[in-house]
Amino acid sequence: MITCLPLGAWWVTEDDDIHVAGIETEVVDVCGAGDTLMAIFAAYFNPDDIRDTLELANKAAAFVVTKPATYAITNDDLSNIEIYNNKLTSTNHEKQYDSSTKNKDGTIVFANGCFDMLHVGHVSLL
Repeated sequence: MITCLPLGAWWVTEDDDIHVAGIETEVVDVCGAGDTLMAIFAAYFNPDDIRDTLELANKAAAFVVTKPATYAITNDDLSNIEIYNNKLTSTNHEKQYDSSTKNKDGTIVFANGCFDMLHVGHVSLL
């Protein structure tokens, strides 16, 4: 699998070459987008309809980048994602911070995890 959020995602094997288009969205934070895509793809994997599975995973990744920091997508989120003309149109853009995200002086702190999948975004940072 190859992912690049603006360009979409690809499933490439000896027998298949499936591409789903990127989804236009307002990016807030890309942390966890690749992890979300892989997790949804694995959780909903259907070998009889890989394109459908890849499209769902791609929608989930497009949704989570509209949230600050890492965001654990829910089944309700998956059910309410709407795409119109290849644009994400239905999201809850409320910033959801709690007191545990603030340090002692009230500044919100985000910590990035390790890179467990290598993709173009990671390479560009190196």
